[in-house]
Amino acid sequence: MKLGRALLVTIGLAVAWAVLTVAIWFATGFGSTAFFARMDHPIHQWFSTFTMVLGWVSLGSYLLVTGLILRKMLR
Repeated sequence: MKLGRALLVTIGLAVAWAVLTVAIWFATGFGSTAFFARMDHPIHQWFSTFTMVLGWVSLGSYLLVTGLILRKMLR
């Protein structure tokens, strides 16, 4: 029972993380492209870097939170 619930929590967190990451990626990509259409524009490059860093931070946060929740649930 614990394992099944832990699996559902893990899947739910993965889906939530993916939706949130894609939404942020789309919003920053749309914003940078809409206002600065040239790919070589410094602001566009900054948005690209920001999006990449945000993606890694969100992945790390997801793994940390998932690990802590699973640790607590499977005790």
